[in-house]
Amino acid sequence: MGGYDPDFGENPARLSYSVAYRISDNSGPDNPYYKGQNMTNSSNGYQRLGMYINQNTKRVGFILNGVDQGYQSTLPAPLENIRFSVSSGISIYSNQLFGQELSNELITDRNALQFNYPQGTTDMCGNAI
Repeated sequence: MGGYDPDFGENPARLSYSVAYRISDNSGPDNPYYKGQNMTNSSNGYQRLGMYINQNTKRVGFILNGVDQGYQSTLPAPLENIRFSVSSGISIYSNQLFGQELSNELITDRNALQFNYPQGTTDMCGNAI
């Protein structure tokens, strides 16, 4: 992420993430968790977000740029299905974005994961990571 100039009307980069879940038959409440925060530049220019779910306690946790945010939410029932949606947007007008690559990537391969997850965490296939 490039720098920003508040005198030019630019705002710091902001990362927003959420998780929403329902019981598989769509009954019960829709229990979303939402978090948004301003970001600082990382040494490698990337912002990385990891999510982990404890299937036994039904709790959902996050890791942001290598820092474990802990469990932040609880599923209403044991997980039966999962869907991911990744999107991004730019809302600043600045020549600092010229020539930069902006992209999203969803990684589910445990060999490609870069964070240290809490002990006992498994990947989507049940393999310890």
